[in-house]
Amino acid sequence: MAAPRRDLVILLVLFSLVAVIRVTAPSDLATGDQPYQAAYVRDITERGAWIVQRHEDGTPATKPPLYNWLAAIPILIAGTTNEFLLKLPSLIAGMLTLLLTWSIARQVAGDRAALFSGVLLVCSTMFSKQIYFARTDMLLTLFVVAQIWAAVRVRPVAYWTFAALALLTKGPIGLAIPLLGLLVWWWREGRLREQSRAMYLVPGVVLSLIPLLSWFAAALSAGGDEVWQQLVVRETIDRFADGSKSKEHKHLLYYVPHFFARMAPASFFAVIAMVALRSKRDDERNRAMLVAAWWFLVPFLVLSLVPSKRVDRLFPIFPAVCILAGWALDRWFSGERVRGATTTLYVIAGVIVAAGLVVAIGYPYIVAGILLAAAGTAMLVSIRRRAATPFIAALALAMLVVITVYQHRLSEPAKTELRGDTKSDRRDAEHAEGRRARLPSLRPSASSASLR
Repeated sequence: MAAPRRDLVILLVLFSLVAVIRVTAPSDLATGDQPYQAAYVRDITERGAWIVQRHEDGTPATKPPLYNWLAAIPILIAGTTNEFLLKLPSLIAGMLTLLLTWSIARQVAGDRAALFSGVLLVCSTMFSKQIYFARTDMLLTLFVVAQIWAAVRVRPVAYWTFAALALLTKGPIGLAIPLLGLLVWWWREGRLREQSRAMYLVPGVVLSLIPLLSWFAAALSAGGDEVWQQLVVRETIDRFADGSKSKEHKHLLYYVPHFFARMAPASFFAVIAMVALRSKRDDERNRAMLVAAWWFLVPFLVLSLVPSKRVDRLFPIFPAVCILAGWALDRWFSGERVRGATTTLYVIAGVIVAAGLVVAIGYPYIVAGILLAAAGTAMLVSIRRRAATPFIAALALAMLVVITVYQHRLSEPAKTELRGDTKSDRRDAEHAEGRRARLPSLRPSASSASLR
């Protein structure tokens, strides 16, 4: 029991470091449609619009209201608000997602693979963005991971409770992402009928829809055809239709390069794991790992077939990618032959060393460059000696440096803040401030707390 407790402490410490890096970075509240979420929460806190929230121009919210509810509650309790309270649901969801991912990985892959999985998840640029972002993606990912967690343990009540919450977060996709992967997994294992009965599949689906349908009926009563057009036609039907007129219409293979780039380095090890699982699919030790493989693969293919695409929609399958990657790394460090792993490890470590040298020499980030070069060198030595602990520690250090440099120096909010001294840069800063000024006010109203 000592090792799992130690691993849990390590992951919580890493999460705390990533959270501090994100919270103290320049504000990104004006980016990524977050002003819409801010407006929806203000509609609750100022006008009590718990059923239908609206943007400044009067258009209804594009998603079900769970995130807005969860953000509004601490704001009303505190009697004031700030960016931290607005993003608090994502921060809490991020921590719980990490813990559940670690728990799933322990059950299907073992303790050391679970530690690898957790480190790859928490020390990733994609995860670090979403844990402090006022949008529904992190909350949806939590409930998707929670459904997988409950399914692996055959806990139907918990599963359908999390499914209901996922539906209230982002609609049908919250139910579809985990269920499609699980159905294929059970079918391939020859256990579809047995598991469907154990999980009360049909009544579970019906019951999980009741909260969403109850809210939707109330929303239709309050907002009428406007709500129907926004939530059903534009946000659901149009995404599955020929979206050639939409700016989100992308090529069938759009997600492939984003998968490798945005989910690196876990994405490369996940592919290695998929190949290894295919070659050893009859090995009883590996059968439990197939839940992560189908959780990743089936939604990835389905989302690729949908004409409307956006990179953040892949985020709910990212924990599965990390579990696969952690399993592949654990096998390699255990001395087993894993085709392609050695070359991939050396390439990634070499890239980190090279990046450190470039940063230290070419940019005024000498300390960051030295840390990157040192971490990459430690990874190379660890690979040579097959030493798992120093390798994962060095990888975590390298990714923390990358997250810090990006959030505090290279992101658009950071660059805007840093370059405000020259005349042209002051104009850029004023333009950015103008965008922020159109965000909801942060001053509390006379009767309650409003959202800035």
